[in-house]
Amino acid sequence: RQWLSGKELPSYVLKHVPQQDNAYDCGCFVVHFIELFATNPPKDFASKEAIDAALNRSWFKVGDIFRKRATMLDKIEKLRHRAVLDKARAAV
Repeated sequence: RQWLSGKELPSYVLKHVPQQDNAYDCGCFVVHFIELFATNPPKDFASKEAIDAALNRSWFKVGDIFRKRATMLDKIEKLRHRAVLDKARAAV
């Protein structure tokens, strides 16, 4: 099995996608970007221009990130609560 190295993979800097304006939402932006990309990828990877046209500032709104952060926090809290309950049950 042959693995790809960075030399074979195209590299693009997407300057026109929504950007975070704080020091703590990087993970939320990455998760949201990957979810959108996985569910609705650009149809044309032939050129950087085609990718830039598909992945632009209208691709998602920064407000989506606030909802993403709240959803992620809710899931984390539910998992933590479940872990506490599981630990308590195991101790009995």
